[in-house]
Amino acid sequence: MRANFRLVAIFAIICFSFSNTEAEITEVGSLDIERNYFSDVATVRLTAFCASFNGGLYTVDVSQPAEPRLIEREPSTCTGVEARGDHAFVGRIGRSGLGVYDAQGMRYNGEPSNVRGLLIDQDLLYLTTESDSGNMLRILNVENPAHPEQIGQLEVEPIEFIKPMVLINDRLYLAGSDDGEVSTIIVVDVANPAEPELVRQIDEHQGNIVGIATDGDYLFVANQRGGHEGIQVRNFDWELISETQFYLHQGLTFHEGRLYAVSSVFNDGPTFRIFDVSNPEELRVVEEYSTGRQAMECWFADGLWYVVEDGVDE
Repeated sequence: MRANFRLVAIFAIICFSFSNTEAEITEVGSLDIERNYFSDVATVRLTAFCASFNGGLYTVDVSQPAEPRLIEREPSTCTGVEARGDHAFVGRIGRSGLGVYDAQGMRYNGEPSNVRGLLIDQDLLYLTTESDSGNMLRILNVENPAHPEQIGQLEVEPIEFIKPMVLINDRLYLAGSDDGEVSTIIVVDVANPAEPELVRQIDEHQGNIVGIATDGDYLFVANQRGGHEGIQVRNFDWELISETQFYLHQGLTFHEGRLYAVSSVFNDGPTFRIFDVSNPEELRVVEEYSTGRQAMECWFADGLWYVVEDGVDE
């Protein structure tokens, strides 16, 4: 039985159908906004929230996938966006580092400041923040999205955190890099969110981790090293299972047993790939597609895939 899905990339809307044995990707529309570095995307109902580090937060009407429409742009330095239910949670650099939005507009704008990464799981929002006094992991209760309440925190290594965080079995995996060549991985026990505890810190991971995801059995890591990028498969003790060379950026997402990855290649190669990960020692490409630009992140909601690109033609 073939199931139909549509992928909406904010700059290239792509339609594809997918089954257990085959996939087909077809582009159906596009929306050019500005030539900015787009780092993340998430949707609330029929509204997409697109985070740009140098351009701000772009709100896009995606009620008609073939003709997405820009609603507004909010100037800011956005680092990432997550969504839960009817609300989008946006990380920003600045005093008001967290913004909460629904389809009608902003519902919260305030602390903590300088949010670098964020991940939501049910009513808990995990944030990494930076300041001159040190970097923190902060855990907020967002049961009432308009009034987030911090319930726990943990000081972490003073490194620059990027968006990728992943939560599995009450363990939160964080990754960051000072120089882009060597990463630090921090594993935190968050079983008690009021008192998160450091479990392990790995200081000498060779490469810059730009994406991380899990299928519940393994960690899948987008790793950049020496100008080359690939996907590493690791167990939860961070032992390497396999490594496949693909030119990927930070977008890794799991959906219905498949790994979806976006790429920042600078040639005519594919920028969106679907992987079969049933054999963790040998990932298999099910389908791939080139949007024609450098894809940065992907998001799935309500039968639609969303991809944001950096706005630079290959």
